[in-house]
Amino acid sequence: MKYENISLMIAQEIVSKMMGKTMGDFGNEEVKCLSQKGAVFEKYVNEVLADSSKRQHAFFLLDIDDFKNVNDSRGHAFGDTVLCELTANLERSFRSSDLLGRIGGDEFAVLMCDITSMENALVKAGQICSLYTKGAAKEGLKISCSIGMVFCESDDGAAFDDLYQKADSALYKAKGKGKNVFVVFDENML
Repeated sequence: MKYENISLMIAQEIVSKMMGKTMGDFGNEEVKCLSQKGAVFEKYVNEVLADSSKRQHAFFLLDIDDFKNVNDSRGHAFGDTVLCELTANLERSFRSSDLLGRIGGDEFAVLMCDITSMENALVKAGQICSLYTKGAAKEGLKISCSIGMVFCESDDGAAFDDLYQKADSALYKAKGKGKNVFVVFDENML
């Protein structure tokens, strides 16, 4: 399976907004689906999760904290440019074997596939929070991200919707802790 083009599709979606083009102008069905709540991303995540080999994964749900303030203070065109930059930084931060999708607006999801340890994923979450803060400071902006995480295995019967719901609960807790943090899901959150 080829997953490398998912980030390219995300970038095309953002650029299309900046250029005033519709998704159909690209002639790419996958790009159109991505704009519909990450349908292509969801499909690929479910394929990975359906794999019968026992592999551990980490699912991240990222939300840019208070991104509305960027659009309100600098305009939507500038906001789209910032989203494009943030997407590129996010893409560079993960392996080509990981899946990255834009879920909607300023919300992204990542499936770190076949992780060697939970600790590696936790370190990555901390790096992502730090990356957004540093990148925004260069532009004179106050941008941070909050992350909800959940761990799973390929053969445990989980699907995208399960992971999304759990990561969203953890993300809600992260936002409640003051933002720019990550929280790992536990069953008490449901």
